[in-house]
Amino acid sequence: IVYRCGEENTVADAFSRRPHPETLLALSSPTHDWLASLQQWYSTNSEATTLLTQLSLDSAARPPFSLRQGVILYKGRIWLGSNTALQNKVISALHDSVVGGHSGFPVTFAKVRQLFYWHDMRAAIRQYV
Repeated sequence: IVYRCGEENTVADAFSRRPHPETLLALSSPTHDWLASLQQWYSTNSEATTLLTQLSLDSAARPPFSLRQGVILYKGRIWLGSNTALQNKVISALHDSVVGGHSGFPVTFAKVRQLFYWHDMRAAIRQYV
């Protein structure tokens, strides 16, 4: 390895001086199938339907709850209500997958708690793990 300082090192600077294209050639974004099933569940669950109606009419109707892009949030986290199938899917994704790494209860609970909320979440995650 031979050190060349500043302007003498022309090879390394060649790529950084190339003009960058100003057009965007591709854009991708993830889609979540569980989000569609959550929104379908809203129509079948009376509590979710009531919450959705109240929040769509007045966003401050139920203070800890809010509505963002058709998804009910509880203190900024996605509310899963009593949908045990979706709760188990979320726990499985954050515990059983490569992302989860089969971590113990405290780590799995922390991961789930950052994004989601439902009543008695701690007990459900403890039982699953």
